[in-house]
Amino acid sequence: MSALMTVPFHGANLMLVEHEGQPYVPMKSIVSGIGLDWGGQQSKLSKNADRWRYRLIPIPSQGGMQEAGCLPLRKLPGWLQSVSAAKVSPDVRERLIEYQDECDEVLWQYWNDGHAENPRAAQPPAQQAPAKEASAEALVELAKLTLEHLPNLGESSKQALLSVVTEKALGHKVIPLPKVEEHLMPATEVGEKLGISKAMVGRLANANGLKVPEYGEFRLDKASHSSKQVETFHYNSAGLERLREILAEKSAA
Repeated sequence: MSALMTVPFHGANLMLVEHEGQPYVPMKSIVSGIGLDWGGQQSKLSKNADRWRYRLIPIPSQGGMQEAGCLPLRKLPGWLQSVSAAKVSPDVRERLIEYQDECDEVLWQYWNDGHAENPRAAQPPAQQAPAKEASAEALVELAKLTLEHLPNLGESSKQALLSVVTEKALGHKVIPLPKVEEHLMPATEVGEKLGISKAMVGRLANANGLKVPEYGEFRLDKASHSSKQVETFHYNSAGLERLREILAEKSAA
C-alpha cells in the first residue's frame, strides 16, 4: 500500500505518495490546482509516459484504493516548466507561475519533513550516546541523501556540503572548501540592482530558461517562510546582464 501525504499549497491540497521508497506526485491535484484541464494534461502525460516516467499508482481515497496518474517528484520541475505561461489564459497564468516558482520546493520540504526521524528520541537515556563511528557514518549517509534530493545543486555547493560533513564526521578536513571565483547573487540582490521584485526575477528566469550554469548555479539557502535549507538559483554577472537585456527588450516592445 502506498503512503499518502497531503500538502497545503496556496489554498489547494496537493498530494505526495511514497511508492517503492520514492516520492511521487498524483498529477490531478497539481493540474487542478493550477487551473488547467486535467483531461488534456492526462492525455499528454499518457502519450509521453516514458519521458515523464508517468505511471498509475494505487492510492487511498474515500471510496477505497484507486489508481492515480503520478510523476516522480524529481520530474515535476521539468513538467512545470514545459507548460508555457504565454499559452494559458490570463486567469491561469499567475497561478501557473506560482507553481513553477515554488511548488516543487514546497513538496520537497514536506517529503523531507515526513521522513525526518530522530531515533535517539525514543531511546532510554542509556542508549542515547551512539558510538563515534556510527555518528560519522550517519553524517555521511545524511550528506548522500541530501545530495540525492537536491539534483540541481551546483558543484561548488555540493563540494562545500561534503567538506563540512566529512570534517565533522572524521575530525579533520578531507575535502577542501571550493574557491570562490565570482560573486553570485540571490534573486533578492538581482532584483534590487534591476529595480524589480525577487518574484519577478524568478519569473523572468523561468520564462527565458536562465537557470543554467551559464548564468549561475543552484545553492542551498534559507527558505522564505521557514528555517529550511532549500535549492535556490544564484545569478552571476552574465545572468544579471541577460535579465537587464530582457527587461530592456520588454520596455522597447
